[in-house]
Amino acid sequence: MYSDFAIWHVCDNTRAIEPGALNGEPRLGEWFDRVRALPAVEEYLQGRPARGVGGAAKGGVGLPGSLMADWECTPP
Repeated sequence: MYSDFAIWHVCDNTRAIEPGALNGEPRLGEWFDRVRALPAVEEYLQGRPARGVGGAAKGGVGLPGSLMADWECTPP
């Protein structure tokens, strides 16, 4: 469902900033991993621009000066 992908996106951004954010909720973490393992999601994630490289103007994501553009993060 669309709502699953909306929540997954929020969890993905949260884990980019705080990798252990879902550790206290094992069922949520399992669900996150199942969605990430969907073939179309995996394919999208492999080609998605990296976060934390200065924003879209520099080949990354996020508006200039935003947390997603400037944060030094690694994918979970």
